[in-house]
Amino acid sequence: MKILYSHTFIQYNRYKSDLDYLGEFKATAYRFSISWPRIFPNCSGTPNPAGIKYYSDYIDYIISQGAEPFLTMWHWDTPQACETAYGSWISDRIIDDFVNYADVLFKNYGDRVRYWLTLNEPEANCQFGYNLGMFAPGVKAGETQHFACVHRSHIVHGSVVQHARKTYPDQAKNWKFGMPSIYAWIEPEDPTSPADVKTAQTELNAYLGWFFDPEVFGDYAPETKAHAYLKNVPKFTAAQSAIVKGTYDFIAMNYYSASAMSASGPGRDLATQPSQEPWQTVYPAGLRKLANYMYKRYDIDLILTEIGYPGVNENVSTLNDIVGGYNDAYRLKFWQEHLTNLTAAIEEDKVPVKAVLGWALLDNFEWESFWYRFGSIAVDYNNGTLTRTVKNSTYWFAQYLQQYDNPFGRVKTAPGGN
Repeated sequence: MKILYSHTFIQYNRYKSDLDYLGEFKATAYRFSISWPRIFPNCSGTPNPAGIKYYSDYIDYIISQGAEPFLTMWHWDTPQACETAYGSWISDRIIDDFVNYADVLFKNYGDRVRYWLTLNEPEANCQFGYNLGMFAPGVKAGETQHFACVHRSHIVHGSVVQHARKTYPDQAKNWKFGMPSIYAWIEPEDPTSPADVKTAQTELNAYLGWFFDPEVFGDYAPETKAHAYLKNVPKFTAAQSAIVKGTYDFIAMNYYSASAMSASGPGRDLATQPSQEPWQTVYPAGLRKLANYMYKRYDIDLILTEIGYPGVNENVSTLNDIVGGYNDAYRLKFWQEHLTNLTAAIEEDKVPVKAVLGWALLDNFEWESFWYRFGSIAVDYNNGTLTRTVKNSTYWFAQYLQQYDNPFGRVKTAPGGN
């Protein structure tokens, strides 16, 4: 099958028709990302008025469809000018430049945006961009810089939140902040084995603690610090601890995968169905377990900021199979089993999960490829028109969530309204 790779899905000029799907499916929340280079092509200095206006119009249209905008400040697209000048995320200069960028967002969108996601998955950026060199900017700086980059990401997040609360105290009372990180649920291979239980708990505490402890506690918990892999992670100074502590208003969970571990190493495969992504182990029960773990550990609200599924072999499947045939049957099963587990966490376990943000609205360029179709809406890359077609599983997904009251209070207005 020939695939035309000259475009992704070109939403820039089509955003209104794409966002109309929010109103059609009665979505009450929508996550989107701002491109830092569109606001500051030169890293800092004078912001680009065309970029500011584009996202202002975009936010207005989200709200006009009755959805709460969840604004992601950064999803791995740093201005090249920052990289050229000082190496961006391997320099502390990134902190002031990012806070300056965030301030422009607060000034221009803070009257309409209440939910702010500062950095998306800093571990992926730091590991694949500055240690392994697999993602942009392709730097292989080693583990020391990898750890320093993650540490710096915590400082950036904390600095942004502290700036918002100090500079805009009245508005900030209604703003909520989080920093989405991707992580897997880990459980013991044998739940009756004390050694397996300890091993799984040690790995879970360390990895999750690395990305969530500082913003809640001001430092890593003792069990996080004790992990062998994290022994060379930079320590927080007293001043840095004060910057990051208390800067999560909710835990931002990106959930895709799970694993079992024994005292001697990896355990059984937990997958309940196949996935096109080699790193994704589909395990619906893990979502309920992880939600319970996070709430017990941190005692604040949770928002599922990403969850999604790419069907197997959709890079060579027909559009009919992707939209409603063999592939979409797996996607429907994915949503049914994950959402019923999440409902159980909310209703039976009393875990305060406040929103579900499915990844993603449209099929798009994922992980250096078009092969992974996470979208709720299929994009036809083969006909040259990028035609949008709703996947049948999306109708079930939308109807299932419509049984719940709108938690954000937005109501649909005429296009362009607030």
